[in-house]
Amino acid sequence: MAFVRKPIHNLPTFAGTTIDQGPLLEKGELVVMRLGNINNLWWWLKSVNRVRCVFNIFRGLVNTFPMNKEVTDFAVISTTGIMTCLWINGSDTPSDSMVAYYKIEKKKKKKKKKKKKKKKKKKKKKNLRSQRYAPFKSISLSN
Repeated sequence: MAFVRKPIHNLPTFAGTTIDQGPLLEKGELVVMRLGNINNLWWWLKSVNRVRCVFNIFRGLVNTFPMNKEVTDFAVISTTGIMTCLWINGSDTPSDSMVAYYKIEKKKKKKKKKKKKKKKKKKKKKNLRSQRYAPFKSISLSN
C-alpha cells in the first residue's frame, strides 16, 4: 500500500501547545502516525475509547510499519475532517517529532450500468365478452 509522508501542522494539545499538522483530512481517510519520544498521549486523545473497537480493521496496516522501541504507532481515521485516534501502542504525550503517513485511495470510477430497455408489453386486444360486456343483440322489428 502506498503511503505519502506529510508534515503535521497546528495539531492542538490539551497542554495549550500546538503541533504542526497538514491540511485537514478528508472523510474516511486513514492515517498512520509515527510518534517519537512520547510519554503520555492518553490525556491528549480522549476519543480513543469510543473508537477502539474499530482498530482491528487497521491493525494489519499498522503492523506493516517497521517497529522501533522509541517510536509509538497509532492509526487515525478522519470522519469529518477531524482526526480520531483508533489505537495507541505504547506510551503517550505529543512530541515535536511527529510524522504522518496518509493513505491515498484512488477514486474508483463507477462503472455505468447499461440500463436495460424494458420491452413494452403489447396489450392484447380483449374481446368485449372478456371485458364483461354483453354481446350486442340485434333487435328484430318483424314481430
